Amino acid sequence: MKKQLLILVLIFSIPINYALAREYWEDSFVEYDTVQYWIAPNGFIVFYAPSRGSHVEKQTYTQAKLGMKGYVKNNEGFFYMTKWSWDQYQNGKRPNWVWIK
Repeated sequence: MKKQLLILVLIFSIPINYALAREYWEDSFVEYDTVQYWIAPNGFIVFYAPSRGSHVEKQTYTQAKLGMKGYVKNNEGFFYMTKWSWDQYQNGKRPNWVWIK
């Protein structure tokens, strides 16, 4: 019985933790008035969440020009959302976060 209860708690805690993390970044997101275009001369890294400990989706080490929509600042630094990712988020998809080296 205790094992079944523990399994139920774990199953329901995953969506709750995701919802709390989502609220955290939404509450602390700073949106720019206009898209700001930046050059990332040393490349950038894309994450699923605004944390260097989150899953890395893709990496690139080439120079890039990025259109930034806004950012979240936490104890690990600044994580930026591109305009493309913002548009994806507006359509109900999970946004990606850019951390510039």
